Amino acid sequence: MQKFHLSTFVKCIFVAITTTTCASVSPSAPIRHGFELKIDRSAGKITKLQYHYSDFSNLINSTEFPWRTIKISDMPIPEYFEVSWLSLDGIEHQEKIPVRGHLPISVKNNDVQFVIMKDSVQGYVSRFTSDGEVKTRFY
Repeated sequence: MQKFHLSTFVKCIFVAITTTTCASVSPSAPIRHGFELKIDRSAGKITKLQYHYSDFSNLINSTEFPWRTIKISDMPIPEYFEVSWLSLDGIEHQEKIPVRGHLPISVKNNDVQFVIMKDSVQGYVSRFTSDGEVKTRFY
């Protein structure tokens, strides 16, 4: 009969746990979270709003503050959030915002929010606590 050392057993357990943990946070693994896109007051009215987040895309011909869209689902965290729009002054804006690997906290059961400003987009992770909404900016 073969002897099994405790150190070998511990190493096997460590490998099993780490492998399982790494597999559970795979980039393509769906995570329950929300996606929210809002227009800030500074942006005013915009046209030709087009965006893509994970498996969610849309094209909206015309909208203005206080417009927003929300989707809560099991979806993968995308590598990028892509958005483009035309502002009232005729300037076309386009942003490709890094998401996966740039989030400061877990998004599980939280929201990833993007806010269209006058000339840019801001990205946040939003979570609700007993004190209300807490937003952490990542872009």
